[in-house]
Amino acid sequence: MALSVATLGLLATLSPLAWPRETIGSNDRPEAEREAGFDQPDAAAWHERMRRMPANANDMPAMYAQAADALSRLGRFATRINRSIPAAQAATRAWIGDGTVRERSSAASVLDAWTPLGPGNIGGRTRVVRFHPTARTTLFAAGVSGGVWRSDDDGGSWRPTSDGLTNINVNAMAIDPRRPNVIYVGTGEGYFREEIRGTGLPLRGGVYASTDGGASWQLQRATATDDFLWVNDLELGIADSQRVYAATRTGVFRSADGGASWEQLLRTTVRGGCLDLAIRPDRSEDVLFVSCGSYDQAAVYRFPRAADSSASEIVLQVEHQGRTSLAIAPSNPNVIYAMAASNDGGPGGSYRQGLLGVYRSTTGGAAGSWETRVTNSDANKLNTLLLTNPYSATAGDCSPGSANEFINMGWYINVLAVDPLDAERVWAAGVS
Repeated sequence: MALSVATLGLLATLSPLAWPRETIGSNDRPEAEREAGFDQPDAAAWHERMRRMPANANDMPAMYAQAADALSRLGRFATRINRSIPAAQAATRAWIGDGTVRERSSAASVLDAWTPLGPGNIGGRTRVVRFHPTARTTLFAAGVSGGVWRSDDDGGSWRPTSDGLTNINVNAMAIDPRRPNVIYVGTGEGYFREEIRGTGLPLRGGVYASTDGGASWQLQRATATDDFLWVNDLELGIADSQRVYAATRTGVFRSADGGASWEQLLRTTVRGGCLDLAIRPDRSEDVLFVSCGSYDQAAVYRFPRAADSSASEIVLQVEHQGRTSLAIAPSNPNVIYAMAASNDGGPGGSYRQGLLGVYRSTTGGAAGSWETRVTNSDANKLNTLLLTNPYSATAGDCSPGSANEFINMGWYINVLAVDPLDAERVWAAGVS
């Protein structure tokens, strides 16, 4: 994103170092603090406010608001797509009855005009966003190292609801559609980030449940085992939301009593274990799809009767298939998509952990029904990869710290979704 001269000037205006200020001495401090002789809880906040205050000014919120408004109206040019994009535009302010303010962006509804909603700089790496089943303005966001956050005003403001969680490394969430106050979260980030990026800090967990909309949480004691150290995804049964399915690093598990007890449906030793779940919304027998494997040969399994049987079959397995995300079309559940990362580097290493392919079944996902929609072997795709990934021709691998590791991240950021009203419209993110 290029910065205009006006932008740089505005940033200089906002910079604390650009504002002249008088020396703050002991006589400038609040009287109560001078008498106490030691720091008070609000001393740091007071100091930061005075440090940023322009000389001879009494207050500054109006200046921040004016600067933010001016910045939002500046024209923008995106070098990545080589074109101008709409200004962020000032938000429309709506006053709520309790005196708080909700801000809505008036930016054009295009992909390059997204408006950040939060939960803020302490929300962690957001892994889950879920809407309340009946309250349309209520949504939840959950993040690794950030816990669970709730908004009741379309994302205008957020509050943490995970104070009762003993583990805030949230990686998955499921809300009971019949009892919306019942929420399950899976903790532990199971994508090998600690290995691939060399952090050496595995984030482990279990399954927690709330029966009061997130106000309090309880660890499901049966998940305090090695099988639930990394809970990668959760789904609820269609006819019975007391049935909970969990994809973990050691396989797929089912609970028939809201998480109090579990039985294993699938055992796997493939690297990464099972990472993604998708369940048909129109079948009471719980037709469940599961993808397992990352950096190893992956596969997609289908459980035709997950509600009462552990029988399954591999329905999609392609050479070099890595981590695979799944999505079922809400408007036509016979249509199922899968997007796989590539374990093979391909020409110049360009493909490694980038896109392997997108696959689709229009007849319920049975074996032999999947068709290839796009692959990285397409010459046009290769040209796109080399243009959008300037490091790919020389890096050639995804070893810890390599250039490709941070650009082709199909092992870590791999998301697929289908438009709720149109089974032909698909959204994908995380691979190039």
